[in-house]
Amino acid sequence: MLKTLFNSNIVSVSRSVGRGDFDSAVESCKDALVNNENDLMALSLIVMSYELKGDIDNAFAYAQKALNFWPNDFQMLVLSAKYWHRQKHEKNTYLYVSKSVENPPQNVNLSFMKYLSWLLKPFALLSKRIRHVQESIHEDFVDEDANENEDLEWAKKYKEWYESKYH
Repeated sequence: MLKTLFNSNIVSVSRSVGRGDFDSAVESCKDALVNNENDLMALSLIVMSYELKGDIDNAFAYAQKALNFWPNDFQMLVLSAKYWHRQKHEKNTYLYVSKSVENPPQNVNLSFMKYLSWLLKPFALLSKRIRHVQESIHEDFVDEDANENEDLEWAKKYKEWYESKYH
């Protein structure tokens, strides 16, 4: 899954996103998809880039592509639910919200990030650069964990609201 993007241009994609050059990030990820159309990392980065760019329609379109290969991906389900919520389409919102509640975040990536942060911690004492990397990784997984928890709570509340209104 991660092989194509990691082998090709993950560094360039990261730099592009960091600079706010989302078009370059999208193009690099699309190049990775040529070799592996179900590369969830590439699809996720395209979705994120479009979302950060404010292009919600394209973010939704690529989230749908990701869901074709990974139908229980929590982030793609929530993004799709929020897309339909913005469109004021309650039934479609409910369908995606329900599926996201049934498939809460697995935190596999967060577990890896926590492990990587833990591994780097002793080396962070020896080098400012490693300390900066370790702290950045730690901040990223804390932020991601909080965002996923927030999204899960939103999904649960929407589901509860919809069911009380229509069932």
